[in-house]
Amino acid sequence: MFDAAVWLIREVVYGELDAQQTANLFPPTFHPELRGLLVKVLTSQQASWREGALQSQVGPPKYLDMDWRVDIKSASNIPGTKHEPVTLLKLRVEGEPTMKGEMPQQKEVTVELDRSTLNTMYSTLSRIRDQLAETTNPK
Repeated sequence: MFDAAVWLIREVVYGELDAQQTANLFPPTFHPELRGLLVKVLTSQQASWREGALQSQVGPPKYLDMDWRVDIKSASNIPGTKHEPVTLLKLRVEGEPTMKGEMPQQKEVTVELDRSTLNTMYSTLSRIRDQLAETTNPK
């Protein structure tokens, strides 16, 4: 019975069924008043259950903020060493909550990018931007 209830809820929530479609999931011999009550409960809770299911999905961290700065990197204290400019990119992201009703943890990730890595990243992000523009504004 539990498995049947879970299946029924999944069908209603993920199938986006209306009241008539939900009622059609029950066998014809099912008690009509109980079917009506269950359909009423399922359809009234459908939106909140779907929202809860979407919010509880596991996914990548969510971007919150970014900060950057350029530093001069020295390889060592030996005379004649090369001083190279590097970019320090600090990303603030929001992880997944570990418990219901708890605020998700925020985390800062700092990466160091030299000139060639920064150019590669810029080129890749530009291609992603162009692909997104093509999908939203097809010619």
